Amino acid sequence: MERVAFILVHSDERISCMLNPQSLTLRRTAGIHSRSSLGGAFVSTELSDNPILHTGGGITELELDLLFDVHISGSTIHSEDVRDLTSPFWEMAENLISSEGRQIPPQIRFVWGKSWNIPGVVLQVAERFDKFTRGGAPKRSWMRLRILRVMEDILLKGSPRFRHKNVLIPEKRQDLSHTETTNYTLSSHDRLDNLATRFYGNASYWRLLASYNSIDDPFNLKPGETIEIIPVNILKETN
Repeated sequence: MERVAFILVHSDERISCMLNPQSLTLRRTAGIHSRSSLGGAFVSTELSDNPILHTGGGITELELDLLFDVHISGSTIHSEDVRDLTSPFWEMAENLISSEGRQIPPQIRFVWGKSWNIPGVVLQVAERFDKFTRGGAPKRSWMRLRILRVMEDILLKGSPRFRHKNVLIPEKRQDLSHTETTNYTLSSHDRLDNLATRFYGNASYWRLLASYNSIDDPFNLKPGETIEIIPVNILKETN
């Protein structure tokens, strides 16, 4: 079974979890607010509910609980303090410095196999520790993450000055010239967002890549099939 992972959009780094969550909560809040004025909220004794204002939009949140333990095998980090394993998840809730000098939250992709691929930002991180050493270092962590989904077209631009330590660095981006077209054979581990990042430097181009290659179900790619990776300027023009 593939493990849950978080991909940092600005650096394409992948942060994997030790174990998959037992449950995942998806919460949607509609774009509705109670009507108000300078004097306060509108109320009426003749109505059972306050008047509401439809603002459109809304927010979608994910909440998941993760377990980390220094005695669980499979981690590339060997430590007696579980905080060495969970620190990258805390850093996902810290601001970055963009190439324009602005402070912005790191935008991520929550990925779990081919079933979940959601862009977002981390709203909250909470961690409960147990199994302490004599020196007070925790060996086990119960972590809860809250993630806010964001739109594809507001993914980070520029190159923030920020990198995580002790994480797997994916394959370097392959730039295409204006005339080069590549035939790519899909493997069992390929995802369109990874291919878009690899060839175009922007994971959100997966939609254009799917449309150009007439892929109806991007989460059910068929290993062995060949798709066309064309220059990005042509890709945009044909979609």
